[in-house]
Amino acid sequence: MKRIMLALLAPVLALLTASHAGGQSYFFGGGVLNPDVAVEWQGQGADGLGTVVLGGGSGNGEGSYTPIGSAIAHDWSGYRLYVHTANSAGQRLLLTISHDGGSTAKVANLYVQPTNSARGVVLDLPLKVAAGSAVSVKVRNSVGGGSVKVIIEGRIANAATPPGYQTATQLLAVDTSATRAATSGGGGCVAVASGVSWTPVVASTGTAYGAFLLSVSDNGSIGAPQDLRLRLGLGASGSEVEIGGIAASSVGSGALLSRANLPLVERAAPAGSRLSFSFQAAATGDTLCGQILAFN
Repeated sequence: MKRIMLALLAPVLALLTASHAGGQSYFFGGGVLNPDVAVEWQGQGADGLGTVVLGGGSGNGEGSYTPIGSAIAHDWSGYRLYVHTANSAGQRLLLTISHDGGSTAKVANLYVQPTNSARGVVLDLPLKVAAGSAVSVKVRNSVGGGSVKVIIEGRIANAATPPGYQTATQLLAVDTSATRAATSGGGGCVAVASGVSWTPVVASTGTAYGAFLLSVSDNGSIGAPQDLRLRLGLGASGSEVEIGGIAASSVGSGALLSRANLPLVERAAPAGSRLSFSFQAAATGDTLCGQILAFN
């Protein structure tokens, strides 16, 4: 009887999970568990280290849009941005990204702080880009004459890849005058606590979002070097649920991300959601500024 049952179930199991060439697995309904993702590189340059993007001529000045490669050949469902090491120490950057050669900004004032000692930053941006688009980047830099090198790895869209989002919105006011992640009066700057202590930063989202990207900067002064954690909470006061976070380290020149990437928070938040920050470290006294880039 057991053999008969297995024989009857075999076709059903084959439909539920089928293996195909290339290591892809499909489940019932056609979805891909392990998609085979092709990529398109832009802006690697002759040395393979990227395209130079200049900041403004003076401190906290913004440079002009720089094309990263040429017009893309395929539709993308998202892309990875590699911000390589800066040309000098202590640079804080606000990146603005255009998908139409610089006519309009698709991502505005995304805060990153690479160093000049072999530590860049990697960003995953789940934004769809149409074939033929020209992706360009401009930089606001805290250091006059500063520059970084940028490479883009486009995720070529197919039936297996996520469709990608259309818009990216900064939910908190960005400090463009001092090139920091958020302004002190804009709700994103929160005192460091020794435990998990939630501070609301967005009382109610105006629309639904499907993913978030976090970044963090100092607020103009930093105490003793230490490790820090920024948590993002979703929910009403007293019922916050941590949906994502990033690690950072405070040093004399600012709050540096201790990891070389900004992880994407792939959690949905309906319209009307309350978002909160918690900055945690062993020693209190500092105030740090967080940034939330929301996708829909």
